[in-house]
Amino acid sequence: MTSNNVTEAETVEPSEPVPPKSVDDRLIDELVGRAQAEGLQLTGEGGLLQQLTKRLLESALEGEITDHLGYDKHDSAGKNGGNSRNGTRAKTVLTDVGPVEISVPRDREGSFEPKIVKKRQKRLSGVDEMVISLAAKGLTTGEVQAHLSEVYGAEVSRQTISTITDKVLEGMAEWQNRPLDAVYPVVFIDAIHVKIRVLAQLLWFGERVPPPGACSTGLTCETSDTAPSRNRRDRSHHRSCARTKIRDGAVANRPIYVALAVTAEGRRDILGLWAGDGGEGAKHWMHILTEIKNRGVNDVLMLVCDGLKGLPDAVEAVWPRTVVQTCVVHLLRNSFRYAARQDWDKIAKLLKPVYTAATEDAALDRFAEFADAWGKKYPAIVRLWENAWEEFTPFLRFDTEIRRIVCTTNAIESVNARIRRAVKARGHFPNEQAALKCVYMAIMSLDPTGKGQARWTMRWKTALNAFDITFDGRLSAARQ
Repeated sequence: MTSNNVTEAETVEPSEPVPPKSVDDRLIDELVGRAQAEGLQLTGEGGLLQQLTKRLLESALEGEITDHLGYDKHDSAGKNGGNSRNGTRAKTVLTDVGPVEISVPRDREGSFEPKIVKKRQKRLSGVDEMVISLAAKGLTTGEVQAHLSEVYGAEVSRQTISTITDKVLEGMAEWQNRPLDAVYPVVFIDAIHVKIRVLAQLLWFGERVPPPGACSTGLTCETSDTAPSRNRRDRSHHRSCARTKIRDGAVANRPIYVALAVTAEGRRDILGLWAGDGGEGAKHWMHILTEIKNRGVNDVLMLVCDGLKGLPDAVEAVWPRTVVQTCVVHLLRNSFRYAARQDWDKIAKLLKPVYTAATEDAALDRFAEFADAWGKKYPAIVRLWENAWEEFTPFLRFDTEIRRIVCTTNAIESVNARIRRAVKARGHFPNEQAALKCVYMAIMSLDPTGKGQARWTMRWKTALNAFDITFDGRLSAARQ
C-alpha cells in the first residue's frame, strides 16, 4: 500500500520549465536615459556598454574571491583568519564590446583561481566565437583583424586570430570521426578545388612514395626485371633514373572532396572532408569508403559522383549493391566546356530529352538524335556522354521522385557555393590543413536557423516511399 503511494507520487508529471529571469525593462530604460542625459555614448570606447561590462566582470570576480576566502569584503571574520585579500591588479580583456580594463582581486597565498576571467586569459569566449564566425564567412586573417580594430577598437595580431581559429581543429577531428547512420539513401561525392602551396616532393609516375623494388637511386627502375618498359621514351627515362620534382613553394590546384548524404529522414548530412592531389585512384577511394564504412555505414543505396577515376570500383568492393550514378548536372557542365557559348542553349535543349527520357532505350534514341545534330561540330561532347553512359543510365530505371533527388543541384550546390565563397576570399593556403580548416568552418556555418533542413524534410516523404519500394527492405535498418 505504502509502496504504491510512493510510486504514484514519483510519477507526477514534471512542471513546465521556468524561463530564465530577464533584466527589468525599467532598469534598462533608466540606464539608457541617464547615459543620454549625461552625454555618454552607448557603444564605443568609454561607452555605457563597456562600463557595464567592466562592473559586471568585477562584481563577478569579487563574488568568486568571496566564495574562495569564505567571507565578504571588509568583514571582520577575515582578520587573522589565514588567507585574505591582497588588493587588485589591472588587466585588459577583449570582450564583445571591445577592450575593457578590469581590476582582478588577489589573495595573499596566491591560491585564488578566477573562473569568469581565468589567469592569463586575454579574451572572453564570445570574442573567440566571433572570430571563428567571421573566418567561417570567408574573411581572411587580415580582414578579421581590420574588423576588430574598426568596430571594437581592439588590436589583435594575425597570429592570435590564427590561434583562435586553430581551436576548431580539435572539433574537426571529432566531427570527422563521429559515428554515422547505418544506411543512406543517397550519397553525393564532389570536389572543391583550392590553391595550396606545396613543398618539394618527388613524384614517380604520380606516386608520392616510391614503390618497392627500387633501383640504386631508391626509385623503381623499369629497366629492371620488376616491371616491363612501356615505350622508348620510358626506357630512356628509367635508364637515367630521372625524378620529377615539384618546385618548392609552388602553388598548385588540389581537390578537397566533400561527401554529402541524404538521411532516411530527408536531412542533409556531410559525412566528411578529404584532401587529395588530383591523381586519386581506386586505392585512394577504397581507403575513404572503408573509413566511412568503419564509422557505421553498412549500406548506401545510390552514390552520385562526377566521373571520379577508380571510385566505381571501390564502391563495388565496399558496398556491392550500391548503384553508382554519374551526376547529370556535372555531365552537362562538362559538355559546355567543349562548346562555344552561343551554342549552349541549343545543346542543352537537345540533351534534356536524353536525361528526362522515360526509359534507357528512349534516352539512347534521343542521344542518337543529338549525335547526328552536333557530332561533327563537337565530337568531344558525344565521346564524353558515350564514356559516361554506363554510369549515367541507372537512374532512368527509377521513379521520378528518385530522379528528382539524384538530379537536383540544391543538395550540394548550396554547400559548394558557401565553400567556394570562403575559399575564394583566401586566395591560396599554406598547406592542406589550412584548406581543410577553412572548408570545415564554412560547412559549420551552413543553415544556422535550420530552416533549410526543415524544407528538405518536408519534401522528402514522397521520395522516401519511392526509395522504399525500389530498394525493398534496405532502408529498414535506418529506421530501427
